[in-house]
Amino acid sequence: MTEQTQPKQLTAEDLLSLRNQPPKEPFEFPGRGTVVVHGLSNLETSQWRAGCDQDDKGRINDEYADAKLIVRCVHDAEGNRIFTAEHITRIVDLPELILSPLVAKCMKVCGIGKEADEEILKNYGKTVTGSS
Repeated sequence: MTEQTQPKQLTAEDLLSLRNQPPKEPFEFPGRGTVVVHGLSNLETSQWRAGCDQDDKGRINDEYADAKLIVRCVHDAEGNRIFTAEHITRIVDLPELILSPLVAKCMKVCGIGKEADEEILKNYGKTVTGSS
């Protein structure tokens, strides 16, 4: 019989120590180079949503929403944003073949969208059941 180890009970300070430590993942543009996609804090995500046009049910309905997310998430190796708000109208002119995977990476790292929700639920289920 194997004994299961109980997960550590976290304190408020344990969780608050995660502030200013966004998840980061590299994103490679094949044959071009790499950028670093940073996750957003809860406040930054709220600011992104507030900066997007929404329909009467509060759903994002903004043709520039993806570009606005890219501006917030895409950084260089030193952690500096590479885009500014002035780039938004030019970002949307990039080919979808380039933008779509980058937006998907931004959403995943930020925990936004259906795929991120499914990943969160899958990991939550593992945590609760203790399975891996």
